[in-house]
Amino acid sequence: MAEKTTYEQKGTLREECMQDTAMPDGFRPLESDWRELLRWLMSVSGNLPYYDRTDKENGRLSSLWENHVLTVLVDILQKDVCGYVDSFVDGRGTSAQTEYTNDLKDKFTGWACRLGKYIDRSRSQATESPAVEVAGQLLEQLEKAVPRNTEPRPKSFFTPLNDMNRPYYGMLGTVADIQKKGGEYITRIEQSGDLDASLALLLTFVRNYCGIAERFNARFCSWAEFYRRNILHDTPKTAVQDSTLIVIDPDRKKITETFPLPKGTKFTAGKKADGSDLCYATAEKAYIIPARILAAYALSAKGNRLHITPLLNKEQESACPLFDAANPAARALEYGWLLTSRSLVLSEGRRTVTVSFRLATPKDTPMPDLPACTPFILQISGSEGWVQTTYTPDYGQETRSLRLTFTLSEGDEAPAACTDELHGITTGHPSLRILFADRELPQTLRIESITVATEVTGIHNFTLIGESGQLDPSQPFYPFGSTGERDNRLIFGHEEAALKEITAVTLNGAWTKLPENGFGTIYRNYDTGQHVDEKSFLVRCQWQENSHWYECSGSPQPLFHKDKEGKLSEEASFELTLRGNTEANSLTPYRRDSNGFYRLTLDAPDMGFGMNAYYRLFSEVMMHNGREKKKNWKPVPEQPQVPMLSDVTFGYKSEETIWPGDGCLYRFTGINGYEQCLSSYEPAPTFQPEMEYPSLLVGLDDMGDTNRVRLYLDLRYAVQDWKPVREQSGCALTIGRYMGNGIWKRVPEEEVLCEETDGLTRSGFIEVSASGKEKGNGLWLRFAFKDGKVPESTIVNGIYLNCFRVTAEDGDGNALPAGTIQAPAMADSRILTVTQPMPGSGGKPAETEADTGVRQRIRISSRNRAVCGGNYEKMILERFPEIEKACCIPDAGEDGGVHVVVFPKPEKRKYPSLPGWKLSEIERFIRKYAPPFAAIHAFNPVYEPLKISFKAVLKPDTCDPGSVKRRTERRIRVFFMAWYMDGRLPDLGVRYSCDALLSRIVNDECIGDFISLDITTGDRTYRITGEGGRDDLMLSAAGDCGVLYVEELDVKLVNGRSGVGEAGIGTGFVIR
Repeated sequence: MAEKTTYEQKGTLREECMQDTAMPDGFRPLESDWRELLRWLMSVSGNLPYYDRTDKENGRLSSLWENHVLTVLVDILQKDVCGYVDSFVDGRGTSAQTEYTNDLKDKFTGWACRLGKYIDRSRSQATESPAVEVAGQLLEQLEKAVPRNTEPRPKSFFTPLNDMNRPYYGMLGTVADIQKKGGEYITRIEQSGDLDASLALLLTFVRNYCGIAERFNARFCSWAEFYRRNILHDTPKTAVQDSTLIVIDPDRKKITETFPLPKGTKFTAGKKADGSDLCYATAEKAYIIPARILAAYALSAKGNRLHITPLLNKEQESACPLFDAANPAARALEYGWLLTSRSLVLSEGRRTVTVSFRLATPKDTPMPDLPACTPFILQISGSEGWVQTTYTPDYGQETRSLRLTFTLSEGDEAPAACTDELHGITTGHPSLRILFADRELPQTLRIESITVATEVTGIHNFTLIGESGQLDPSQPFYPFGSTGERDNRLIFGHEEAALKEITAVTLNGAWTKLPENGFGTIYRNYDTGQHVDEKSFLVRCQWQENSHWYECSGSPQPLFHKDKEGKLSEEASFELTLRGNTEANSLTPYRRDSNGFYRLTLDAPDMGFGMNAYYRLFSEVMMHNGREKKKNWKPVPEQPQVPMLSDVTFGYKSEETIWPGDGCLYRFTGINGYEQCLSSYEPAPTFQPEMEYPSLLVGLDDMGDTNRVRLYLDLRYAVQDWKPVREQSGCALTIGRYMGNGIWKRVPEEEVLCEETDGLTRSGFIEVSASGKEKGNGLWLRFAFKDGKVPESTIVNGIYLNCFRVTAEDGDGNALPAGTIQAPAMADSRILTVTQPMPGSGGKPAETEADTGVRQRIRISSRNRAVCGGNYEKMILERFPEIEKACCIPDAGEDGGVHVVVFPKPEKRKYPSLPGWKLSEIERFIRKYAPPFAAIHAFNPVYEPLKISFKAVLKPDTCDPGSVKRRTERRIRVFFMAWYMDGRLPDLGVRYSCDALLSRIVNDECIGDFISLDITTGDRTYRITGEGGRDDLMLSAAGDCGVLYVEELDVKLVNGRSGVGEAGIGTGFVIR
């Protein structure tokens, strides 16, 4: 059983408020119902005697008509069946239940006895008439309804309905059936022609009196109208015209400039009731701009990551709030920098790249531990898109440089230049994208310069030119020709290196045909004037630029090296360090006689490898030995070995410094794509792009000559976790526009021409003075919030440009359905389409006389001030037509506040609630009429969750346990939430009886035994078992504004109680 709410929490429904019950035209000072008067006369005539002709008292007056069928029927017809039901329900389960049953049974017995006497008297007079037939039918119904066996059954914990309740309801049902046919019965009795003369005279007199009373009562009906028209001079108000919003899309193929629509431009909206055209007209002059909305995003934060949610995606219907990062449509925002450079042309080999950002940091700016976090995501442009790569971060405090180092192994794909199809941008060289993975870095860092250092080794495909011409690096060759003479040259280069600012190049390989004992033993018999060994071989290192050869640092270099054991090493390694960098911006970066090549020249010893000297010396020795005796012979010189190089690879080091305005640096966001960093902006660009969040970002394109942007934001409100959230009051917008180069500029307040959304808490227009960028035809607007006050439950239904309000002309005040307006009344070639995205609002049909009376009654009764709770409720209902119920609850606290709980029009399976801005509007309205010391607070009902677990045993013959479970779940939900299931408004302060709940669900024909019922509300849990001897538990909401609802429901139906409550195991035993 659910107890009725208290008077203070009952509130006022709109239906009750709009009834004209308190007006004079509804007041009836004299009773005019003849049946009620006849019943009253019968009740009072029992004490009045009547006399015969001799003036002798012959009995009581009521005895003349007491047993007539008409008087019995009138008694039955005047019984209040609904009142009997309410009284019985309130007394169910108490001693009053038996009293009510016995009382009704006695009335049935009395009626039956009186009808029996009437029938016996009529039959004794041998008269059969329709009145006697009616009496017989009534007597038969009454006798059938009277219970025969009234002995109570043994009382159990739950009393079945058939034992005690059914007889009472059966008798009430009989009364209701007789009342339905009451008019028919009365007609048959009156037309029977055998009414007692005195009763007929009395009935005529009563009806005549009722006619006089009715005419008297009717005089009051004109008083209210006379007062309104002649004293208040108030007449029914005419219809308030409906208005709606239309969106006009211009034909951009025919016109690319802003054009006006004069005030009063008409648009067709169907037909009126009389068949004429219904038109809606603009209320003011309108300007159609050529711009269009490109995209809209909600920017929010989740941890240290920024997320964006696309808002104008028609395929996505999300009911999540605007800045909820948990929205399934929200994705991590990609934003950061794109660096394109010739230094990233990396064709092969092992390639190590270090990108250093030299940052201007304010003094004592703390930097996070970069290796401990993941501040960036590095992506290199590949032939199939972006390829993410691992990197090592480092920050040099002294140099103020943030270094990011990554390596491409020999098997990794070479970076490729960007294309629009794969990367969203076209570049001439490969690019590196540096995305921010979190916002750990300080926001005050600015980029001074960027250095890209590369170190490449293991290039196998490069240009190699020796004395004999072009050489193959993969095959063994003589680096200085087959004779290895002094000043012989080995020239090499690579087109990739020629693009870059080279600091050093390397040439590595392996020596073959080296002498086993070194070069010293070979040249010991050579007459060179100096000792020649492997240390004597030196090469001069040079690099070419603009057809000139320049000496490298550290030149000359030794040609051969020794290993750790002191033996001649087979490893060949040359590193040419340039004095300064090459100028890679030459018009001909790679040409044999101009740029991009390096050479090794054999500079010592003078004889080179001595092949020519050997032939000369060998001839001289042989001629000498031929002339001299053997003892004077000279030693024969050993033929020199000219070594060969094999497995030669090329490598280089480069270093390029890039300035923000060089055209190689681009900003990137997942919102508006790539934007080149320009040099004309001061100060230096911030390293971490400016991102104010949470915020709403709206991008426009095709701005043309637009200088004012007017947007309409259609907003609605979410219910989070089934609990209405009141919007924060005081939300205020700060509007900014994107100026380019990562700079957002706040729009001054004087340029914000209109802001009707109250900080994105309600639908409305926003108009600002703004135009497209100087370089480009687009515009981005940012709507952020002051003081961190952000709406928590706003949902964007749509954002519209070229949206205007139109008002009906001579309409009936009814709302126009969405999509009705589709074209102007007069064709305009400049207009491509006209749409009406929302239904009409603000209209009100013309008042009737009854409506006028209700309005005046409310205003007169409240006297234009709010003192009593009813004043608050009625004034709110009269002022706000969207409010269906208002409940004023005086606060028992010390502040003397007043809580007004308001309900909108109910919808099936929805929790009624209003947005925060509407609650604030109600507060502002009622404060104007309330005492100045009263603190007024308007609230939505607070929905308090219940968690219910029910366990019972099924009867053995149950065929469909699933249907029993579903039926039980529905009964529990209907018990607590019938308003939710039926689309009604909930009541406040309702108390629910757990015994009544169990009576509904345990008496199911398929449930054999009850085990337990667990109910959790707030932080308390109540447990009810099948054992008797306890008081009834009453549940109610914790607060005055609370409404209970079932959040979680678990119904478990088992086939037997085996193991429960047996062998010493209680019902609370749980196996986990």
